[in-house]
Amino acid sequence: MKKTATIILFYLLLTGIGKGQVRLPLFHDSLFTTYYHQRWSQFQLLPQTKGDIVFIGNSITDGGEWARGLSVDAVFGNIQLAVDYMRYKSISTRIYVQSLLPVSAQFGKFSGHTNKTDSILRLNRLLKKAASEKGYIYLDIYSHFCDETART
Repeated sequence: MKKTATIILFYLLLTGIGKGQVRLPLFHDSLFTTYYHQRWSQFQLLPQTKGDIVFIGNSITDGGEWARGLSVDAVFGNIQLAVDYMRYKSISTRIYVQSLLPVSAQFGKFSGHTNKTDSILRLNRLLKKAASEKGYIYLDIYSHFCDETART
């Protein structure tokens, strides 16, 4: 029995299964825009230093192209994958995940975005709920951008 357990443990260590690695999906370069490649190459040129504060956002926080058509579950899954990967690469890093901001139809523009309040609220609930399990700090900034009736 002891010999079998040793062989299994050796196999797990040899194959990397015992490491708890986070595997990122691989996508062909042609799936990404020129803007993405420019930003990626700029990021690669930055020096790696200790003690930095790094903000990771999506294209809407950077003025780039917005990935339309993603479900709440897909967005949530991508955020959780990013958290898992950061935790795997740097166990001591403090990770903060902020809520998505509210949207407003007040100006009559971007109806494809401003009709997403229910999705945003659902995603924010999922992010808040996952915080303790995933070991990140959830920052609710959504509520600070709404009036007393939860309107923007």
